[in-house]
Amino acid sequence: MSAFSTTGFCRVTVVAPDSRIDVALPDDLPVADLRPDILRLSGQVQGEDEPTGFHLVRRDGSVLDPALSLSAQRVLDGELIALRAFAASLPPAVHDDVADAIATA
Repeated sequence: MSAFSTTGFCRVTVVAPDSRIDVALPDDLPVADLRPDILRLSGQVQGEDEPTGFHLVRRDGSVLDPALSLSAQRVLDGELIALRAFAASLPPAVHDDVADAIATA
């Protein structure tokens, strides 16, 4: 990975559930403003009135803050970012009853 971009754009690879795209994203806009375009470019279908069901995750597992820009979060050119569904990031359910565990399996 290289240093921070001086062009105003951050070139990253976004790995979606069923695609992978190389994009140059504005590094000064909040991640929340970039998300609709990333969803569209990666082929993820989402209705206009539906809440966002995806977040952007770095290779170390940290979730990018939607209120901050890529440059504020020190995202570098060449970085790999996963577009992950919220449901895929939930911790596994903990059961204290065997019957409940079997029922949800």
